[in-house]
Amino acid sequence: MTNNNNTNENSVEQHEYTPSLKNQLGGKKYLVIAVISLIVIIIVSLIFAALSDSFRITAEPVKDALGWDVLRIDGNRNGKYVDFDHEAHKSIAGEGRESCAACHHLSKPYDGPSSCYQCHMDMNKSVSIFDHDYHIRLNIKNDSCRACHTTNKESVQDVVSCSSCHKDYDKDVKYYLKVRSYREAMHTQCIGCHKQEDESLGECAVCHGSGEN
Repeated sequence: MTNNNNTNENSVEQHEYTPSLKNQLGGKKYLVIAVISLIVIIIVSLIFAALSDSFRITAEPVKDALGWDVLRIDGNRNGKYVDFDHEAHKSIAGEGRESCAACHHLSKPYDGPSSCYQCHMDMNKSVSIFDHDYHIRLNIKNDSCRACHTTNKESVQDVVSCSSCHKDYDKDVKYYLKVRSYREAMHTQCIGCHKQEDESLGECAVCHGSGEN
């Protein structure tokens, strides 16, 4: 009699702790779903990362044009240059400060005329031409921050005008913190001036030829 009771108790215990086939299959189903979901998340993340990389503008420092009478403009040295007849453009615009300023619209302090690449320093990205560290070193003995910042906030909203030291720099300071890319500056400047002379001079082939340069 005792043996029968023990047998029944063991059967009950085994029945209570052994998962049914349905439960086992259900658990495996959720595990499979979880694994598939994880794989999908990883794949989607990789796709977004690849897309963001393709749209990210990478830094491409610019080099100066070569020559003088005829400038060979090839800012990123990829061989796709434009030959700019400097002397011919001078003869069209005329001599003097105002005609030069049509292209050299702003020069670096204590310099002039500055080359385009000295401000438009990146082929595709906007850049800042304000050297913050240099200005700190320049005024280190005279409470350098207060030389430009009018309050203790030390932000771009509380600075004196650049023209207080550099009279030609009469725009808002934010203008100098985000200068156009070399590509945008050259196209905007050249195409705009060309179209003033003749609309057809704004066509790409006028400067770039067949596109093989």
